[in-house]
Amino acid sequence: MQKEIDRLENHVVICGFGRMGRTLAEALAKRGRALIVIDHEEARVEAARGYGCLALHGNATEEKILRAPGVQRASTLTTVLSDDVANVFITISARAMNPNLEILARAERTSTVQKLQQVGANEVILPANIGADRLANLILRPSAESLLSEAKLPEGLNLDLASLGLTLDEVEVKQDSCIIGETLAQLKACGEHRFLIVAVRNSEGDVTLHPSETQVLASGDCVILLAHIDDLNAMREKYQLQCQSELDAAV
Repeated sequence: MQKEIDRLENHVVICGFGRMGRTLAEALAKRGRALIVIDHEEARVEAARGYGCLALHGNATEEKILRAPGVQRASTLTTVLSDDVANVFITISARAMNPNLEILARAERTSTVQKLQQVGANEVILPANIGADRLANLILRPSAESLLSEAKLPEGLNLDLASLGLTLDEVEVKQDSCIIGETLAQLKACGEHRFLIVAVRNSEGDVTLHPSETQVLASGDCVILLAHIDDLNAMREKYQLQCQSELDAAV
């Protein structure tokens, strides 16, 4: 197993395989993300392996255990233990090992949120306010989530939009899509469904807010849009887009 781990780069490390860790791992695995689980309970480690995950037995607060899954080469680490102190220790150690690591940490108490942010967590998850499905979205589809955060829009905006039958989501332009080479203006003009294009992320990860209608779409682009929920599947079928909201239904 260590040989498999040593070959991994830009993978996800999940510390803790309780309810939240299990749901997160399942969501990421369905999307094909390479991941490694660490848990101090042998039964949970075996359960993780049963899901097809690479899994290590040990206490992630110990530096040698945390280093074993290749944190220095990983893109993201999530520490979702129910122990705030442990999550703080893991965040401190992981940040020291990899300054560029995206760290998502769980907090049981609101008083811990600031501490986790101070020691290097990029995002702090309060289980009462955010579920494993949203955590998976932060890893798998950062564009829409980052827009909500960076624009400092109200927390829970998508829930409010859902009450109106709307959603802020993103769709990926697949290789065989009929809109490759078309402009955003042409996409809007030939559409039967109403939607608002908020941003476009290219295959290299660069996000353009409020893109020009003359921007040409290419394979791998992600169009971040505001649309009626019922219209997303119809748009995907017509334009052969990969709808990221399918992840939400899976988790």
